[in-house]
Amino acid sequence: LKTSVNVKLTSRYPFLNVSLNNTEIQTHLVGIYNFHNIAAALAIGTYYELTASQLKKGIEAYVPANNRSQIIKKNSNEIVLDAYNANPSSMEVALENFKSIQNQHKLAILGDMFELGPTSAKEHLAVINQAISTKDCSFYFVGSHFFEQKIDHPTLLFFETYNNLQMHLEKTTILNRSILIKGSRGMALERVLELI
Repeated sequence: LKTSVNVKLTSRYPFLNVSLNNTEIQTHLVGIYNFHNIAAALAIGTYYELTASQLKKGIEAYVPANNRSQIIKKNSNEIVLDAYNANPSSMEVALENFKSIQNQHKLAILGDMFELGPTSAKEHLAVINQAISTKDCSFYFVGSHFFEQKIDHPTLLFFETYNNLQMHLEKTTILNRSILIKGSRGMALERVLELI
């Protein structure tokens, strides 16, 4: 059985919106990297002969949790919390998506990527280099893997441990920012929410 599905991206901020054969669907997902997941879900639903209305209802009802691509408003800040997992490719697409957010005051708090083996130093340095090329954004790098690749740059701060970051945040006021929080599960960076 062959099905034809026409899925188009209609909006990407703050959440992805798509159209399925002219039916508008407003998701609770952030990041262009989630478009393929939405399109796959719609294709499977279409294959199993769900109506556009049923598909719309299902996609719109899904709200991410468990520190995966959540948008949280706290005080005057808008936070993209993606602290469930991090690897080189997910970090790259998260930063690319974060670049597209229209705010001149952005802060990315990035934690170590674990289980990279002998490529760890190279991959952490690649993320740092991507950060250097990102305009209108400050970066806080957290963890020993990032700290070992520390570079002196005006928009980058490095914290060897979470406790070092916590001490910094306790004496820093962060207002009117778009904030990305991303790191491996072992970093538990969702703790930052209590400090912002």
